[in-house]
Amino acid sequence: KLSKFKGPITYFNGTLDIQAPGRRQLDYLKNYTQGLATLPKFNLIEGKGHLLSDHPEYGPIDLDLKEDVIKAILKSF
Repeated sequence: KLSKFKGPITYFNGTLDIQAPGRRQLDYLKNYTQGLATLPKFNLIEGKGHLLSDHPEYGPIDLDLKEDVIKAILKSF
C-alpha cells in the first residue's frame, strides 16, 4: 500500500495541464496526504502542460525538462 511506503515520492505537474491541473493537484496533496508514511515532494513546473510538454493536453515531456526531472528524482534518494 502506498500509505505504508517509506521511500521517496516525487511528483511533477505542469501549471498548464488541463487533464490534471497542477494547482488543484497541489491542493489535493496538502489536504489528503496526512496518512502517508512519506509525504510527496511536489514539483509544479510553470508553463508546462500534460506530461510536462508545451501542450496542455498531451506530451511527451519536453527535452529541456528531461534532465531536471531525472536530477530531482535521483536527488530524492
